[in-house]
Amino acid sequence: MHHLTAQLQQLQQEISDSDHEIEQDVQNLQDTQNKVKELNAKKSALKHLLDDIQAAQLASQKGRDAAQKEADAAQTLYDDQYPKLNGKLNDQQRQAIQAAVKAVDDEIQALKTEVDNLSGPNDQAKQASVQAEGQAKAKEQAYQEAQDLLRQLPADIQAVQANVARLRAAVKAAADNQRVPEAFYIANELKAAIDQLKALLKPEKEAGLVNDLITASTALRTAQDEAADKKAAADVAQTALTAKEQEWQKKVRGRQEAIKARINAIPVPQAQAQQPQPAHP
Repeated sequence: MHHLTAQLQQLQQEISDSDHEIEQDVQNLQDTQNKVKELNAKKSALKHLLDDIQAAQLASQKGRDAAQKEADAAQTLYDDQYPKLNGKLNDQQRQAIQAAVKAVDDEIQALKTEVDNLSGPNDQAKQASVQAEGQAKAKEQAYQEAQDLLRQLPADIQAVQANVARLRAAVKAAADNQRVPEAFYIANELKAAIDQLKALLKPEKEAGLVNDLITASTALRTAQDEAADKKAAADVAQTALTAKEQEWQKKVRGRQEAIKARINAIPVPQAQAQQPQPAHP
């Protein structure tokens, strides 16, 4: 009998061990599946990255090939034409061309300098406008708080009055029933409530709240006026900057046309008539 019991226990232990191994294998399988899922996601992301890079490289190569072809054609034309054109101009004409280019570039640079000079004041005006707007919002919040305090005064009086009435009744009840310590404690609470109510009932309390509201209202109007002025100044500065930027950009876009207009006004060299050679004796 003892031997049979031992065998049963052994079988039960083997079953438990098998269950544990199964649980471990299931967990390992789950971990492996999670790892495979993670690796597949990483692989997909890397493949998308590779595809993007290869597509960009292909497009870039096509662009470079076309650009190189254009550069080679332009270089060939330049090498052929420049010496011929240069040989047809005298020094005075070359200087006139350089002067035309410089004149247009100087105009562009002058406009760019004006843009730069307007940028600083424009930024300062914007900052001042933002600060003034923030101050106006703070004053508006202060006004709202002062208004709420004044509007809340009747409710505060009513609440403290109700507390006084409650404590008065509680003191009387405790005293009538000879609960002296309790009555004494509540009496102290009643005194504090009475003082609070008297403070709220003083004309100075309401007058102070009214004065605070008037002061907050004045400060709010001043801040709002200041914010409006600062915003108007910022708008003027931005308008001036935008107009000057547009003028400068237009001049930049029209640079070649402006230079050509000046160059075309330069006298074209005339072919010199060939002088007859004296006859040799």
